[in-house]
Amino acid sequence: MKIVKLFILLVLVTGTISCASTKLYIDPQYKLASQNQIKRVSQKYPARIEVEFQSNGKLVAKGYSMLRKEVMRSIRETGVIISDDTASMSLMVVANSVGSADPNSANNFGIRSSLGLTGKSNEGKYEFSITMIRANGKVIRKIYSHAIIVTEEDVPKSLNLKPVERSQAFGIIVKDAILNFLKDMQDKNLLS
Repeated sequence: MKIVKLFILLVLVTGTISCASTKLYIDPQYKLASQNQIKRVSQKYPARIEVEFQSNGKLVAKGYSMLRKEVMRSIRETGVIISDDTASMSLMVVANSVGSADPNSANNFGIRSSLGLTGKSNEGKYEFSITMIRANGKVIRKIYSHAIIVTEEDVPKSLNLKPVERSQAFGIIVKDAILNFLKDMQDKNLLS
């Protein structure tokens, strides 16, 4: 009986240690724009903001409030768009979680190789579809991929990546997608 209790304690302690050493990183290849690249506007563009959270293309209602909070925060911080439920322009942000949870998948092997990792690593991949319907009815839709890397080891210092808190990771990739969209629009002389 003592051996069984000792074994259970060992499993619990080992599990706790491995969970505590898990690190999250934001995949840098998807960050195409920064806040500094977004031009401030003299008058913010009013838009109805809509969001939808999906997992592999299927609606997941419980992700709505988290996504909406992060989209609204990101839009506020950019200073380009202001939320207005009566606006004639709309902005729809769909976040679709499309990543593999299998650390041995071919996709996750590629991540380990490109980052120089040898242990188990996962990439939580997301596809952000952002659709803007302008007041004149013109529809503009852009798709941006992004990813959160979960690993039990440090990435090589040469990559200059810093681990992020689990509570911050999703917000960072949402903001990156919003910044990417705004930069693309401003490069086309829209929202500028």
